[in-house]
Amino acid sequence: MTEAQRTVHHDKRKKGGNGLFLIHQCVDPSIFEKIIDEDTAKGAWHTLKKFYGGDKKLKKVKVQGLKKQYENTKMKEDESITKFSSRLVLLTNKMKTYGETITNLQKID
Repeated sequence: MTEAQRTVHHDKRKKGGNGLFLIHQCVDPSIFEKIIDEDTAKGAWHTLKKFYGGDKKLKKVKVQGLKKQYENTKMKEDESITKFSSRLVLLTNKMKTYGETITNLQKID
């Protein structure tokens, strides 16, 4: 290999390592366990795509389940408003990961 080829190869490996590092930093700890064995950013990305992509029917079923859970969410007697709102935000964020768009005025059927 020439010096130029070595430099290009080194730069590509460095970028891949940075990408993998960023992916590791951005995922939830439960998801991190699924991508920890990946050696490249591309491999980690492919695993995430498989995990979050899924089948359209599967996504629809998951969103319906989350909507039902959202509808049935009630504040517990010993629960603070902050904890209750955190649970609601968590549910809406899960819906968003499956492609559901949520607006402030949206009524969940």
